[in-house]
Amino acid sequence: MIPLSLVGCLLITLSAATVDDIPLNHYPMIMSHDAGMGYTEPSLQNIVRWSKNQVGDLRQQVDCGARAFDMRGACGDDGVVRIHHGIFVIDVPLRKALEDLIAVAGERPQELLLVQYQQYLPDTEECRREVWKVSEGLGLMKSLGGGGDSCEKLRGLTVGEAKEYGKLANGGHIFVFEAGGNCTLGRGNLNCYTKPDDSQTFESCFPQFGSSGPSAGVTEMVDTLVDLASVPPPEDGRLRSTAGHWQYNLQQFTGILQYHSSLLMDVYFSDLHYWIANRTREMDYVGLLGLDNVCDRGLGIYNKLSQRIEELSSIHSG
Repeated sequence: MIPLSLVGCLLITLSAATVDDIPLNHYPMIMSHDAGMGYTEPSLQNIVRWSKNQVGDLRQQVDCGARAFDMRGACGDDGVVRIHHGIFVIDVPLRKALEDLIAVAGERPQELLLVQYQQYLPDTEECRREVWKVSEGLGLMKSLGGGGDSCEKLRGLTVGEAKEYGKLANGGHIFVFEAGGNCTLGRGNLNCYTKPDDSQTFESCFPQFGSSGPSAGVTEMVDTLVDLASVPPPEDGRLRSTAGHWQYNLQQFTGILQYHSSLLMDVYFSDLHYWIANRTREMDYVGLLGLDNVCDRGLGIYNKLSQRIEELSSIHSG
């Protein structure tokens, strides 16, 4: 029989194996790509089919497994900062989305949430300052690499230290940073639709009718993710974002029309998240895994990433 005193020591030892000791750029998270598009109403209009890549507000996206959020602000002449995806600006203030996330963070004080800012519209210093003003006015930290400290602060930064940086008045934790520059390193660039030179039509990333396996496009995507995630993150602390979503341009939008699809339905029709979840445990250093349509089976991926976090907790426990 194990003495009670020893049992107590074992419990203390196990509780010390905490996520807070994990280096931030080793910590795997689902990043909701263009997260603000969840606030867009569904529509059959082409601009919406080509732009709306999320379902639900940020609270719903957290429930679907997202813990990092790619946010893009559009500065209007009326002084309101709204949400945008490319040229599509929706009449929803950035403030609304951030308020939702702050409320969720307060309900989950043990967790770290991330906000990434990028692709300001217009891409000016004035617009950046307007976005940061909204963010900081809500009590969020100054954006690392932007209005706050330099990206050098990421070197050696742990999850626990990031929580302290992003500590909120309601007890939650949201760490804010700028994409690109010396803060992040983006990876991945695959398309759903391909068009052979001699063809008049596109081939899609959807599986063949009646097939029980992934399409060639999905197989390439998942193989690429596994390969990219096999490389340890840089020692300078930069956060690595890995695109687990399809990339689009005008030619890709033509493919969407041909297949009567949309950004949301490309994820669904291709079974992309099912196959990513099937091999997530092979992605040791996936970092911030960017996904479209997080609420399409995102929890399956989140659960696999959580297993990896448990492993990292043991490896990096103080």
